[in-house]
Amino acid sequence: MRKIGLGIIGCGAELDRYMETGLLSLRSEADFVACFSRRRARADAGAAKLNATPYDDLVALLADPSVEAVIVVTPHQAHYDITLQALAAGKHVLVEKPLATKLDDARQMIRAAEEAGLVLAVFENYHFFEPFLRARGMIEAGEIGPLVTLRYTRTVYLEGPWVREGWRQRGEAAGMLIDQACHYVDGLRVLAGEEIAQVAAFAARTRPDFAAPDTIVLNFRFASGLVGQGFMTWGSQTPNRGAEAEVFGQLGSLTVYQRPVGLVLHRRDLPAGQQVVIPLADYGESFVPTIADFLAAVRGEKEPRMTGLEGFRDLAVVAAAQRSLLSGWAEDVEGF
Repeated sequence: MRKIGLGIIGCGAELDRYMETGLLSLRSEADFVACFSRRRARADAGAAKLNATPYDDLVALLADPSVEAVIVVTPHQAHYDITLQALAAGKHVLVEKPLATKLDDARQMIRAAEEAGLVLAVFENYHFFEPFLRARGMIEAGEIGPLVTLRYTRTVYLEGPWVREGWRQRGEAAGMLIDQACHYVDGLRVLAGEEIAQVAAFAARTRPDFAAPDTIVLNFRFASGLVGQGFMTWGSQTPNRGAEAEVFGQLGSLTVYQRPVGLVLHRRDLPAGQQVVIPLADYGESFVPTIADFLAAVRGEKEPRMTGLEGFRDLAVVAAAQRSLLSGWAEDVEGF
Protein backbone atom coordinates (compact mmCIF):
# COMPACT_ATOMS: atom_id res chain seq x y z
CA MET A 1 0.00 0.00 0.00
CA ARG A 2 1.40 3.38 -0.99
CA LYS A 3 1.69 5.73 1.99
CA ILE A 4 0.41 9.27 1.59
CA GLY A 5 2.37 12.26 2.86
CA LEU A 6 -0.19 14.01 5.02
CA GLY A 7 -0.25 17.51 6.48
CA ILE A 8 -2.59 18.64 9.24
CA ILE A 9 -3.80 22.24 9.04
CA GLY A 10 -5.05 23.29 12.46
CA CYS A 11 -3.75 22.17 15.84
CA GLY A 12 -6.67 22.91 18.15
CA ALA A 13 -9.40 20.86 19.84
CA GLU A 14 -10.27 18.88 16.70
CA LEU A 15 -6.71 17.58 16.34
CA ASP A 16 -6.84 16.51 19.98
CA ARG A 17 -10.03 14.58 19.24
CA TYR A 18 -8.43 12.96 16.19
CA MET A 19 -5.55 11.83 18.38
CA GLU A 20 -7.92 10.44 21.00
CA THR A 21 -9.82 8.44 18.38
CA GLY A 22 -6.79 6.72 16.89
CA LEU A 23 -5.27 8.98 14.23
CA LEU A 24 -1.83 7.43 14.65
CA SER A 25 -3.22 3.97 13.88
CA LEU A 26 -3.14 5.13 10.24
CA ARG A 27 0.67 5.19 10.13
CA SER A 28 0.60 2.19 7.78
CA GLU A 29 -1.32 4.34 5.28
CA ALA A 30 0.01 7.85 5.91
CA ASP A 31 3.19 9.62 6.87
CA PHE A 32 2.26 12.56 9.09
CA VAL A 33 4.89 14.89 7.70
CA ALA A 34 3.67 18.40 8.57
CA CYS A 35 1.45 20.26 11.01
CA PHE A 36 0.34 23.92 10.78
CA SER A 37 -0.98 26.49 13.20
CA ARG A 38 -0.58 30.24 12.89
CA ARG A 39 0.43 30.09 16.57
CA ARG A 40 3.93 28.68 16.68
CA ALA A 41 3.61 27.14 20.13
CA ARG A 42 0.50 25.28 19.05
CA ALA A 43 2.16 24.15 15.81
CA ASP A 44 5.10 22.81 17.81
CA ALA A 45 2.79 20.97 20.20
CA GLY A 46 0.75 19.42 17.38
CA ALA A 47 3.86 18.40 15.47
CA ALA A 48 5.32 16.77 18.57
CA LYS A 49 2.24 14.56 18.86
CA LEU A 50 2.58 13.49 15.23
CA ASN A 51 6.38 13.45 14.99
CA ALA A 52 5.93 15.90 12.10
CA THR A 53 7.50 19.16 10.95
CA PRO A 54 5.80 22.21 12.51
CA TYR A 55 4.80 25.19 10.38
CA ASP A 56 3.35 28.58 11.30
CA ASP A 57 3.47 29.63 7.62
CA LEU A 58 0.76 27.97 5.55
CA VAL A 59 2.42 28.85 2.25
CA ALA A 60 5.56 27.05 3.40
CA LEU A 61 3.65 23.92 4.38
CA LEU A 62 1.85 23.86 1.03
CA ALA A 63 5.20 24.21 -0.74
CA ASP A 64 6.60 21.17 1.10
CA PRO A 65 6.96 18.45 -1.57
CA SER A 66 6.51 15.70 1.01
CA VAL A 67 2.91 16.86 1.63
CA GLU A 68 0.60 15.17 -0.86
CA ALA A 69 -2.68 15.76 0.94
CA VAL A 70 -3.97 17.83 3.84
CA ILE A 71 -6.67 17.61 6.47
CA VAL A 72 -8.19 21.01 7.29
CA VAL A 73 -9.30 21.21 10.93
CA THR A 74 -9.48 24.98 11.38
CA PRO A 75 -12.42 27.19 12.41
CA HIS A 76 -15.16 26.94 9.79
CA GLN A 77 -14.71 30.43 8.37
CA ALA A 78 -11.18 29.50 7.24
CA HIS A 79 -12.16 26.37 5.29
CA TYR A 80 -12.77 28.19 2.01
CA ASP A 81 -9.51 30.12 1.74
CA ILE A 82 -7.32 27.30 3.01
CA THR A 83 -8.91 24.69 0.75
CA LEU A 84 -8.48 26.86 -2.34
CA GLN A 85 -4.84 27.51 -1.42
CA ALA A 86 -4.21 23.80 -0.89
CA LEU A 87 -5.86 22.83 -4.18
CA ALA A 88 -3.89 25.52 -6.03
CA ALA A 89 -0.72 24.00 -4.54
CA GLY A 90 -1.69 20.57 -5.89
CA LYS A 91 -2.75 19.01 -2.59
CA HIS A 92 -5.73 16.72 -2.06
CA VAL A 93 -8.02 18.02 0.69
CA LEU A 94 -10.12 16.49 3.45
CA VAL A 95 -11.93 19.39 5.13
CA GLU A 96 -13.84 19.25 8.38
CA LYS A 97 -17.57 19.89 8.27
CA PRO A 98 -19.13 22.20 7.31
CA LEU A 99 -17.49 22.37 3.89
CA ALA A 100 -17.79 26.19 3.99
CA THR A 101 -19.93 28.88 5.56
CA LYS A 102 -21.42 30.07 2.24
CA LEU A 103 -22.94 28.10 -0.62
CA ASP A 104 -21.11 30.03 -3.33
CA ASP A 105 -17.81 29.35 -1.56
CA ALA A 106 -18.63 25.64 -1.47
CA ARG A 107 -19.39 25.67 -5.19
CA GLN A 108 -16.02 27.28 -5.92
CA MET A 109 -14.20 24.73 -3.79
CA ILE A 110 -15.82 21.82 -5.63
CA ARG A 111 -15.11 23.31 -9.04
CA ALA A 112 -11.51 24.08 -8.12
CA ALA A 113 -10.95 20.44 -7.12
CA GLU A 114 -12.55 19.19 -10.33
CA GLU A 115 -10.45 21.50 -12.48
CA ALA A 116 -7.27 20.46 -10.69
CA GLY A 117 -8.11 16.75 -10.81
CA LEU A 118 -7.72 16.50 -7.03
CA VAL A 119 -9.74 14.83 -4.30
CA LEU A 120 -11.96 17.07 -2.17
CA ALA A 121 -13.71 15.21 0.63
CA VAL A 122 -15.57 16.27 3.78
CA PHE A 123 -14.93 14.81 7.22
CA GLU A 124 -18.49 13.57 7.74
CA ASN A 125 -18.26 10.41 9.82
CA TYR A 126 -21.91 9.30 9.93
CA HIS A 127 -21.17 7.46 6.67
CA PHE A 128 -18.74 5.28 8.63
CA PHE A 129 -20.61 4.90 11.94
CA GLU A 130 -22.11 1.45 12.36
CA PRO A 131 -25.39 2.43 14.13
CA PHE A 132 -26.37 4.69 11.23
CA LEU A 133 -25.30 2.21 8.58
CA ARG A 134 -27.10 -0.69 10.27
CA ALA A 135 -30.22 1.44 10.74
CA ARG A 136 -30.27 2.35 7.07
CA GLY A 137 -29.95 -1.32 6.15
CA MET A 138 -32.86 -2.23 8.42
CA ILE A 139 -34.99 0.53 6.89
CA GLU A 140 -34.20 -0.70 3.39
CA ALA A 141 -35.08 -4.25 4.48
CA GLY A 142 -38.53 -3.06 5.60
CA GLU A 143 -38.06 -3.89 9.29
CA ILE A 144 -40.03 -0.83 10.42
CA GLY A 145 -42.21 -0.54 7.32
CA PRO A 146 -42.55 2.56 5.14
CA LEU A 147 -41.13 5.66 6.81
CA VAL A 148 -43.53 8.02 8.57
CA THR A 149 -41.15 10.61 10.07
CA LEU A 150 -37.70 11.01 11.62
CA ARG A 151 -35.81 13.45 13.80
CA TYR A 152 -32.48 14.15 15.42
CA THR A 153 -31.70 15.66 18.81
CA ARG A 154 -28.53 17.42 19.95
CA THR A 155 -28.59 18.67 23.53
CA VAL A 156 -25.36 19.66 25.22
CA TYR A 157 -24.00 22.66 27.11
CA LEU A 158 -21.09 23.76 24.96
CA GLU A 159 -18.06 24.61 27.06
CA GLY A 160 -14.38 23.86 27.62
CA PRO A 161 -12.06 23.69 24.59
CA TRP A 162 -14.96 24.15 22.18
CA VAL A 163 -15.52 27.75 23.26
CA ARG A 164 -12.01 28.83 24.27
CA GLU A 165 -11.24 30.57 20.94
CA GLY A 166 -14.51 32.52 20.80
CA TRP A 167 -15.37 31.98 17.13
CA ARG A 168 -18.35 29.76 17.92
CA GLN A 169 -19.79 32.60 20.02
CA ARG A 170 -19.04 35.54 17.71
CA GLY A 171 -18.37 36.17 14.04
CA GLU A 172 -19.16 34.54 10.71
CA ALA A 173 -19.32 30.97 12.02
CA ALA A 174 -21.02 31.73 15.34
CA GLY A 175 -24.01 29.82 16.65
CA MET A 176 -25.49 26.37 16.61
CA LEU A 177 -26.86 26.41 13.05
CA ILE A 178 -23.67 26.68 10.98
CA ASP A 179 -21.61 24.68 13.47
CA GLN A 180 -23.83 21.66 14.04
CA ALA A 181 -26.70 21.45 11.58
CA CYS A 182 -24.68 20.19 8.59
CA HIS A 183 -23.62 17.18 10.66
CA TYR A 184 -27.07 16.17 11.85
CA VAL A 185 -28.70 16.98 8.52
CA ASP A 186 -26.26 14.51 7.00
CA GLY A 187 -27.32 11.89 9.53
CA LEU A 188 -30.97 12.32 8.53
CA ARG A 189 -30.08 12.14 4.85
CA VAL A 190 -28.26 8.86 5.52
CA LEU A 191 -31.24 7.43 7.39
CA ALA A 192 -33.97 8.67 5.04
CA GLY A 193 -32.03 7.74 1.92
CA GLU A 194 -33.23 10.86 0.13
CA GLU A 195 -32.72 14.59 -0.10
CA ILE A 196 -34.29 17.35 1.96
CA ALA A 197 -36.24 19.69 -0.29
CA GLN A 198 -37.59 22.36 2.06
CA VAL A 199 -36.78 23.78 5.51
CA ALA A 200 -38.64 25.93 8.04
CA ALA A 201 -36.40 27.18 10.84
CA PHE A 202 -36.89 28.70 14.29
CA ALA A 203 -34.12 29.93 16.57
CA ALA A 204 -33.47 31.44 19.98
CA ARG A 205 -30.48 32.89 21.78
CA THR A 206 -30.59 31.79 25.43
CA ARG A 207 -26.91 32.27 26.37
CA PRO A 208 -25.53 35.77 26.91
CA ASP A 209 -22.06 34.64 25.84
CA PHE A 210 -23.33 33.88 22.32
CA ALA A 211 -23.99 36.55 19.68
CA ALA A 212 -25.91 34.05 17.53
CA PRO A 213 -28.68 31.55 18.31
CA ASP A 214 -27.65 28.62 20.48
CA THR A 215 -31.00 26.84 20.14
CA ILE A 216 -32.48 25.78 16.79
CA VAL A 217 -35.54 23.83 15.65
CA LEU A 218 -35.64 22.80 11.98
CA ASN A 219 -38.65 21.30 10.23
CA PHE A 220 -37.87 19.39 7.03
CA ARG A 221 -39.78 18.19 4.01
CA PHE A 222 -37.94 15.57 1.97
CA ALA A 223 -38.20 15.10 -1.78
CA SER A 224 -40.80 12.31 -1.42
CA GLY A 225 -42.97 14.34 0.96
CA LEU A 226 -41.60 12.66 4.10
CA VAL A 227 -41.33 15.14 6.98
CA GLY A 228 -38.77 15.31 9.77
CA GLN A 229 -37.28 17.56 12.41
CA GLY A 230 -33.99 18.68 13.93
CA PHE A 231 -33.80 19.84 17.56
CA MET A 232 -30.56 21.33 18.85
CA THR A 233 -29.46 23.35 21.86
CA TRP A 234 -26.23 24.41 23.54
CA GLY A 235 -28.17 26.26 26.23
CA SER A 236 -29.19 23.61 28.76
CA GLN A 237 -26.86 22.15 31.37
CA THR A 238 -28.57 18.79 31.04
CA PRO A 239 -26.39 15.68 30.83
CA ASN A 240 -25.04 15.28 27.31
CA ARG A 241 -27.45 13.11 25.32
CA GLY A 242 -25.14 13.20 22.35
CA ALA A 243 -26.40 12.76 18.83
CA GLU A 244 -29.64 10.83 18.95
CA ALA A 245 -31.74 10.06 15.89
CA GLU A 246 -35.17 8.43 15.85
CA VAL A 247 -36.80 6.95 12.79
CA PHE A 248 -40.50 6.07 12.80
CA GLY A 249 -42.04 3.65 10.32
CA GLN A 250 -45.56 2.28 9.97
CA LEU A 251 -44.55 -0.98 11.72
CA GLY A 252 -42.12 0.29 14.35
CA SER A 253 -39.21 2.62 15.00
CA LEU A 254 -35.45 2.83 15.52
CA THR A 255 -33.51 4.73 18.15
CA VAL A 256 -30.10 5.40 16.67
CA TYR A 257 -27.19 6.06 19.02
CA GLN A 258 -28.57 7.25 22.31
CA ARG A 259 -25.26 7.08 24.15
CA PRO A 260 -23.90 4.56 24.87
CA VAL A 261 -26.48 2.30 23.18
CA GLY A 262 -25.89 2.06 19.44
CA LEU A 263 -29.22 0.96 17.98
CA VAL A 264 -32.60 -0.22 19.29
CA LEU A 265 -35.49 -1.59 17.25
CA HIS A 266 -38.98 -0.93 18.66
CA ARG A 267 -41.83 -3.09 17.34
CA ARG A 268 -45.00 -4.51 18.86
CA ASP A 269 -44.24 -8.10 17.90
CA LEU A 270 -40.91 -8.15 19.79
CA PRO A 271 -40.49 -9.37 23.39
CA ALA A 272 -40.94 -6.33 25.65
CA GLY A 273 -41.58 -4.36 22.47
CA GLN A 274 -37.95 -3.86 21.57
CA GLN A 275 -34.66 -5.45 20.52
CA VAL A 276 -31.22 -4.02 21.22
CA VAL A 277 -29.44 -4.41 17.89
CA ILE A 278 -26.14 -2.73 18.86
CA PRO A 279 -25.75 -2.64 22.65
CA LEU A 280 -22.74 -0.31 22.80
CA ALA A 281 -21.25 2.14 20.31
CA ASP A 282 -18.38 4.58 20.43
CA TYR A 283 -18.82 7.64 18.24
CA GLY A 284 -15.06 7.97 17.96
CA GLU A 285 -14.81 4.63 16.17
CA SER A 286 -15.95 6.34 12.95
CA PHE A 287 -13.07 8.84 12.79
CA VAL A 288 -10.28 6.58 11.53
CA PRO A 289 -12.45 4.98 8.78
CA THR A 290 -13.39 8.47 7.57
CA ILE A 291 -9.74 9.42 7.10
CA ALA A 292 -8.87 5.99 5.66
CA ASP A 293 -11.58 6.45 3.02
CA PHE A 294 -9.98 9.76 2.01
CA LEU A 295 -6.53 8.18 1.80
CA ALA A 296 -7.90 5.42 -0.44
CA ALA A 297 -9.35 8.09 -2.72
CA VAL A 298 -6.00 9.90 -2.84
CA ARG A 299 -4.34 6.62 -3.87
CA GLY A 300 -6.84 6.42 -6.73
CA GLU A 301 -8.59 3.30 -5.43
CA LYS A 302 -12.10 4.78 -5.21
CA GLU A 303 -14.16 7.92 -4.98
CA PRO A 304 -14.49 9.29 -1.44
CA ARG A 305 -17.77 8.32 0.17
CA MET A 306 -18.28 11.89 1.46
CA THR A 307 -17.48 14.05 -1.56
CA GLY A 308 -17.45 17.82 -1.71
CA LEU A 309 -20.82 17.61 -3.45
CA GLU A 310 -22.28 15.69 -0.52
CA GLY A 311 -20.94 18.38 1.80
CA PHE A 312 -22.57 20.98 -0.43
CA ARG A 313 -25.95 19.23 -0.11
CA ASP A 314 -25.75 19.37 3.68
CA LEU A 315 -24.74 23.03 3.58
CA ALA A 316 -27.57 23.82 1.15
CA VAL A 317 -30.06 22.66 3.79
CA VAL A 318 -28.41 24.94 6.37
CA ALA A 319 -28.47 27.85 3.90
CA ALA A 320 -32.21 27.28 3.38
CA ALA A 321 -32.64 27.34 7.17
CA GLN A 322 -30.73 30.63 7.35
CA ARG A 323 -33.05 32.13 4.74
CA SER A 324 -36.06 30.80 6.61
CA LEU A 325 -34.96 32.55 9.81
CA LEU A 326 -34.96 35.83 7.89
CA SER A 327 -38.14 35.33 5.86
CA GLY A 328 -40.31 33.54 8.42
CA TRP A 329 -41.33 31.06 5.70
CA ALA A 330 -40.31 27.58 4.65
CA GLU A 331 -37.51 27.85 2.09
CA ASP A 332 -36.53 25.54 -0.78
CA VAL A 333 -33.11 23.87 -0.70
CA GLU A 334 -30.87 24.99 -3.58
CA GLY A 335 -29.21 22.57 -5.95
CA PHE A 336 -25.60 22.75 -7.06
